[in-house]
Amino acid sequence: MVHALEKAHRLLEPAGRLIDIHPPALDAVLEVWSPGHVETIGLIRETDDGIEYGRAEAALAEIVGRGLFEIEHDARFTFSRHAPSLAELRRNLEVTWSDAVIDTETAARIDAELARGGPQAAIVLRENPRIRRLRPCQAAAPAERAADGA
Repeated sequence: MVHALEKAHRLLEPAGRLIDIHPPALDAVLEVWSPGHVETIGLIRETDDGIEYGRAEAALAEIVGRGLFEIEHDARFTFSRHAPSLAELRRNLEVTWSDAVIDTETAARIDAELARGGPQAAIVLRENPRIRRLRPCQAAAPAERAADGA
């Protein structure tokens, strides 16, 4: 990851910006929404316990610490997926988040809440990714280019 950020630094024009978006480790909340009611079911689990998110944070901290980039803006936003059924949510996760796990107990709670909520009930998976805008620091560029042999 650090190598990719170093390469992005070399390729960006001085007025360019790098946008970093990634979720914090394991904060995706499963809810069932029905008219007049929201039931929080639990969290999505990952087969690798979200290790890549910690690595992404460490890589970003390293390149900022080395003076290659400066964080201009840092915020969070809500990203929601809506699904009418557990089968539909699982199909979506197979394509978009293959290491996500919905355990048997959580699945049973979702099904029970969907049944209680009636035909308008839906599953909502909410994440709160972090978005950062990074500005390349030009003072670091000559040393970086020399180290690369550019």
